[in-house]
Amino acid sequence: MRRGRGVAYCALSWALVVAWVLLIWFVSAHTGAEVDNDLGIVTQLKRVLYDLAAPIMGSGVDVSAVGHFFEYFVLGALLVNALASHFDLSAALPLSVALASAYGVLDEFHQFYVPGRSCDPLDWAVDTAAVVIAAALCAFVFRSPNEKSTSK
Repeated sequence: MRRGRGVAYCALSWALVVAWVLLIWFVSAHTGAEVDNDLGIVTQLKRVLYDLAAPIMGSGVDVSAVGHFFEYFVLGALLVNALASHFDLSAALPLSVALASAYGVLDEFHQFYVPGRSCDPLDWAVDTAAVVIAAALCAFVFRSPNEKSTSK
């Protein structure tokens, strides 16, 4: 474990990663109709996304890509944080992208077997793009104090 991060912090970081991965799996195990109507807070979040996107993109907009982006953006940030407990940021960033992207492939494969769902390579591309953006943002936020002072 890297200096400055205690065992409790590391354990909490990984617990959040596992919880988020399980949430993604849970949502993926349900049909689109169930996500639209029967999944409590997930359904409410999808409605909020729709209400925000509809005025910009028109009524009838499919916000599932936005949902995929959000899920994997958060996963990417959580993975960078957890991996940074064990590796330098220069290693944690690409490793987080590789792991989350691989999980995106597994998630799409899983959806192939869920009635009413499908395996869509475009969803995986959105997932991976979200992780790359999250990792880039983390690279900026988690820079060392020396790097921050020299960039001013």
